[in-house]
Amino acid sequence: MRVEKVSLGLNHFLATPIHTVRVTLRPLTSHDAPTKSVEDLQAQIGLLTAERQHLRSTGCDDGDLERNRLEIARLQWELSHALIGRYARTAAA
Repeated sequence: MRVEKVSLGLNHFLATPIHTVRVTLRPLTSHDAPTKSVEDLQAQIGLLTAERQHLRSTGCDDGDLERNRLEIARLQWELSHALIGRYARTAAA
């Protein structure tokens, strides 16, 4: 009986839809190569993360939060490719 109650409670999360956005991934080209250093990108992500915490604590509108989230995601994408580039060159040497 207890297991059934837990299961029903967990199923509550399935009833609430999650809003998603369709994204198309494409291969990385030389035009997409990161232009900033890994350290610069990490610093920018840190600043945007602190800004996001401030935005959330002050109750800003959803548009500002979404713009901040998208910028963080873009920089994280750039950071991942900068790290791949850095360590791919090291492995090739």
